[in-house]
Amino acid sequence: MKNMLLLFLIVCQSLNFAQTQDFSKFLKTLAVTYNLTDGDLNSYTIGNNYYRKETQMQHAYLQQTVSGIPIFNAILQLHIRQGDQLIFHNCRFVKDALRKIEPSQSTFTIDQAFEIVKNDLGIEVSQNYRFQQGGENSFLLNCPEFFINPARAKLVYFLQNDQLKLGYAFSLEPKKSAAFSIIISSVDGSILRKQNRTLSCQFDHHHAAASCNHNNKIQEDGPQRNIGEATYNAFALGIESPLHGPRVLLNAVEYPLASPFGWHDIDSTPGAEFTTTRGNNVDAHEDINNMDVPGYAPDGGSDLLFDFPYFEGEEPLLSLDASITNLFVWNNYLHDLSYFYGFDELSGNFQQTNYSGQGSGEDHVFAQAMDGSGTNNANFGTPEEGFNPVMQMYIWEHIEGTLLEITEPLNIAGIYQTGSSTFGVLPPTNPFNASIILVDDGTINPTQGCNPLLNAAQISGKIAFFDRGTCPFVQKVQIAQDAGAIAAIIANNQQGGPMSMGGDDFGAINIPVLSISENDGVNVKAQLSNNTPVLANFGGDYSSSQFDSSFDNGIIAHEYGHGISNRLTGGSFQVDCLWNEEQMGEGWSDFFALIISDTLGANGLMPRGIGNFASNLPAEAFGIRPFPYTTDMNINPLTYQTINQLSIPHGVGSVWATMLWDLYWAFVNEYGHSYEMYSDAGGNNRVIRLVMEGMRLQACSPGFIDGRDAILAADEFLYNGINQCLIWETFARRGLGFSAEQGSSSFVGDEIEAFDMPLLCSQSASLTNDEKSGFTIFPNPGNDQISINSKDNHIIEAVCIFNVSGNLVLQLEPNHSSYLFATSNLSKGMYFIEIQSNKTIQRLPWIKL
Repeated sequence: MKNMLLLFLIVCQSLNFAQTQDFSKFLKTLAVTYNLTDGDLNSYTIGNNYYRKETQMQHAYLQQTVSGIPIFNAILQLHIRQGDQLIFHNCRFVKDALRKIEPSQSTFTIDQAFEIVKNDLGIEVSQNYRFQQGGENSFLLNCPEFFINPARAKLVYFLQNDQLKLGYAFSLEPKKSAAFSIIISSVDGSILRKQNRTLSCQFDHHHAAASCNHNNKIQEDGPQRNIGEATYNAFALGIESPLHGPRVLLNAVEYPLASPFGWHDIDSTPGAEFTTTRGNNVDAHEDINNMDVPGYAPDGGSDLLFDFPYFEGEEPLLSLDASITNLFVWNNYLHDLSYFYGFDELSGNFQQTNYSGQGSGEDHVFAQAMDGSGTNNANFGTPEEGFNPVMQMYIWEHIEGTLLEITEPLNIAGIYQTGSSTFGVLPPTNPFNASIILVDDGTINPTQGCNPLLNAAQISGKIAFFDRGTCPFVQKVQIAQDAGAIAAIIANNQQGGPMSMGGDDFGAINIPVLSISENDGVNVKAQLSNNTPVLANFGGDYSSSQFDSSFDNGIIAHEYGHGISNRLTGGSFQVDCLWNEEQMGEGWSDFFALIISDTLGANGLMPRGIGNFASNLPAEAFGIRPFPYTTDMNINPLTYQTINQLSIPHGVGSVWATMLWDLYWAFVNEYGHSYEMYSDAGGNNRVIRLVMEGMRLQACSPGFIDGRDAILAADEFLYNGINQCLIWETFARRGLGFSAEQGSSSFVGDEIEAFDMPLLCSQSASLTNDEKSGFTIFPNPGNDQISINSKDNHIIEAVCIFNVSGNLVLQLEPNHSSYLFATSNLSKGMYFIEIQSNKTIQRLPWIKL
């Protein structure tokens, strides 16, 4: 009933805002900018609308509607300073929406649509449960027996093939399954959109299973406790895992503004309500049996002393109390840190009680240690504000042994090094001998097997052989399994050893899967391409070791980062903005993993891996991404256009994280480094704040240029734009320069990279040969002035004002009745300056030297 009331209040709040907030003066201007009709602009509600006094900025997220029904992901954002200065805006409104409505009438009810959802997702819910009206065009099903949060649905219009189709948009967090957003047509019952909202770590790393010795010692001594304060034996902020340092006794580590009554309070008065690992920001517990209900949690007693042993190298279950404690501590760390940098109650952060009275509350994190729903993974499901997100941390199991031996032909026969997968079944201990068949899906890259196979009949009863490509590993193997394959081998397509393969199959894959290196894959494929039969023994004896990801704080930070980016992008009541191909969600999450473990003496050139502890790798190893994170482009050569060569979304995200990591160290080099995280003193602190604000400002369904421009905009109002050239230089170094083109953010492959800088940051520039104008431009490097020499040798001084739309405005001095405006023609790589004096306008082309 509480959640039903909450949903009703959210809907009413949006309608009330729409009636009382006047944005007409901004919308009139933006109508021209975005080519919108009056009907498009006059029909909207407001999902989020709040003012942050820390930045003196108002953030409004307008949801486009037709006859009161929202259009899915059609959001226009207004970011306003001092009530009347529109600092930044972006728009995903559907143009001429009224003309695009599908003429057919609805025939399916909400409950009939839910039956389709249940059948598709395999959810078993009693027929006794029926959706209730939660507000106008919204519905709620409170069903705690089957769902972690109440099931929500609302009528929406969904744009498909340039038609707006009416459907029911369901938001579901079923127990023992992933969270899903799914839209069912109310006209014909078809599935218009289906998206897994549970974001998994997934692995793209390029190493074979390795045996590593972890010789860190348990910290026996720590600081003196203050009686009455909570004390935790856990890894301190900055220590990524047992590979990187010991645990210590921690107390008084809460950030007072974020957690004013400590980490165990929920009632806004001094004194803990819980003596277990539960509090206002997170409920940490085990879920070994995959029940998706709060399980066992360690108890610190009345003194809140959580000092439990960690048995390194032993069976993870022996360290269960220490595991849950560390998971609790690090969720709280991330809550408090993100609060400091802008992910607060107004912004939709994760809290049971919002002490300020702002935001919804009722949405602290359920953090599940040693989750029994899988292995070698971790995930985070983010519902809209007011409903609980779920973090699931798995045990990682590493197999060592001989699992693949090619027996024929003799010229490639031998034992092959292999990598394992997080999905499917384990290879058999008694190996079977079978033929290896190269897949062919009939596309331009036929051996990637991302589509139904043309040679399915040949694959049946055999081992399917794939090249790694852009589609998920699970997708490939599911296709092979559907064709009757009894096993699958995937060859790496980048230098290095076999990769470990991640993905959630939810029990659908029942064949074993192995990977091999690029070099081995080339040799095997050469034989198969020549129609030479290849036979192999698949499976064999192996040993395994286990690692608990709740001790890998980089993975915890990565997963929590998904919650931050999903709630900040497009507003906290809209968490479906990061599902387009070019979105950067995995990149922000890796960035969070890097910043929480940046330690004394580090520098940008040092290669950094992600997930090394859980992956059974040494601390200095390159981790689970295609390339380690480093500013050294000889080690990490990723640029903007390489996103079309990498997996979606994790490979794409690694390019964005690489750019952000470059930016981090560019700011450190400029402003110094602060190891005090709750500070704005260092360059590292400033970058974190810029990245957080960028997520708040960027468009729904963003691409890399959207993300870049949002960070530039954040610098405008946070630091008066003094870092514009530093930001441009950093992004341009990796191909995200001034002339770069994003294309459609819905797709990867249409982007164009560029390495140039805007005029503001150019070292020199001149007009093209133009006898009529006779103007010459002389930017003055290192300051904000530019000299313009006219044909009569009159020198005009202008002050550069760089705005957030990627344009340079030149204010003439001292004649303020004139102005110059610099913009660009991206298709031709040309720039123009417009000089206006009274009624005369000259438009002059110029190029950079």
